[in-house]
Amino acid sequence: MRHTVIGVFHNDALAEEARNLLVDWGIPSDNVFVHGAPHATNQSSALRSNISGERPVKRIFRSLIGMDDQERNYAEAVDDGEYIVVAEVDPDRTDEVSHLLDDSGAVDIGLSPRFN
Repeated sequence: MRHTVIGVFHNDALAEEARNLLVDWGIPSDNVFVHGAPHATNQSSALRSNISGERPVKRIFRSLIGMDDQERNYAEAVDDGEYIVVAEVDPDRTDEVSHLLDDSGAVDIGLSPRFN
């Protein structure tokens, strides 16, 4: 069973850099996704429909955290111009991927007053 790790980034360059780093570290490119303005035709409606319409991002958020407030935080982050990197990884790589995203500049939305 794969685990999902999500990182929030302030811009597309950081998000793409993090995605490329994960791929370089052996995470299959088909398992690493970037969501944000240039990655969706309409970021607000695309992520909202993902979160409210049972599209893949909603399932990812629900399987990872299962909390509506947290789902809204990710949607709001993208609406506010942030980018998210979503990685589906083997359980034994979850901590490693989380650290790689952190080291690449991921924002901890759980600790940021902006998202609480």
